[in-house]
Amino acid sequence: VRRSIGSHSAFVHALLRLLEERDFAGAPRLLAASGGYETLSFLDGEVPHAPRAWTRPQLRAVGAWLRSLHDVTAGGALAGAGECVCHGDVAPWNAVLREGKLVGFIDFDDAHPGTRADDLAYAAWCFLDLGDETPVLAWQLRSLRLICEAYGYSGGGSIFLEALERQQSKILDRRIRLASCAEDEIELKLESTRIHRIRRQIRWCKQHYVELAAAVSL
Repeated sequence: VRRSIGSHSAFVHALLRLLEERDFAGAPRLLAASGGYETLSFLDGEVPHAPRAWTRPQLRAVGAWLRSLHDVTAGGALAGAGECVCHGDVAPWNAVLREGKLVGFIDFDDAHPGTRADDLAYAAWCFLDLGDETPVLAWQLRSLRLICEAYGYSGGGSIFLEALERQQSKILDRRIRLASCAEDEIELKLESTRIHRIRRQIRWCKQHYVELAAAVSL
């Protein structure tokens, strides 16, 4: 995979080199970086973009993969003052599946020093589509607990939900900025739909604060 090098690429390259040194499975390898381009190994498999029902083993694998990433980077130079290095976009559109099994994640462009709870909460939000559009609350709560158990999360419900709200607010602000720069009516409508959806999800999570907090309080 050959891509243009960006302003954040140096950090991402250092992270990918560290993961290779530590034999971390489930991430692309940096093969070359020169002349304004980077070459990454191809992580073979399917990257799902359409909505799907995630299985219990798949959700466990998401939590376990994220825990491994955080453990590998915790306390290192790249983590800086943060707890670890966060992937920053652990979501279905970056997951690679092979024969239904999680192989790993791609697109480390948003990787940054941060907290474990922030990365975990974002992943749970994206994979479980937390909000009123998913009709079965009990499934969302069971699945949330499953991911947190697989991760080994022990930070408590309030810390998790504060992290979730930070992540939702960050993405909402990004979408608002994109909407303000929309070049045509189609793009503006798309971003407006996303903004409305995120706001609904934020309200839903606040309405179900007690249940969500209980689900992650292991």
